[in-house]
Amino acid sequence: MIRNLLVLCMLLFSVVLFAQQPDSTTLIQVGQVVPNFPLTTLDGQTMNIRDLNSRVVLINFFATWCPACNMEMPELEKQIWLKHKREGLWVIAIGREHTGEDLVAYRTEKTVTFPMAPDSKRDIFKRFAKQNIPRNILIDRKGVIAYQSVGYSPEIFQELNAAVEKCLQNR
Repeated sequence: MIRNLLVLCMLLFSVVLFAQQPDSTTLIQVGQVVPNFPLTTLDGQTMNIRDLNSRVVLINFFATWCPACNMEMPELEKQIWLKHKREGLWVIAIGREHTGEDLVAYRTEKTVTFPMAPDSKRDIFKRFAKQNIPRNILIDRKGVIAYQSVGYSPEIFQELNAAVEKCLQNR
């Protein structure tokens, strides 16, 4: 039991360490136009990400098995999605290496209500990074990457939340 707790603490510590800045596996930069890609949400809505121009968009890459992702997911729901969805924010959580079936079960278990989409072969993820999740990419109303983060900690989440609020204020 103590050994498992130590392993978990070491894992969380390493997540916080690499989460401070986008790492060498990040393929995009703040200030770039978001790469266009198609996606299909769990409710069957098919679109390209650039179809959402004029909205602030938060893309969250996650996996159901990822401890840091599982800590971040309820915070995304409460502090960002429910708080800002009426202000023009659109959140999409993309399940890296997951099928739609995987995500339906996860969404029910975690009781999150924002849109989700599967990325079973990393086709979307590979446009943004080589590895490391959770990963958030915030896109402003012009389709430009305004903020990005890798990993999860309360401090990183506060930065993300502040960046979302700033983007929503800019019309």
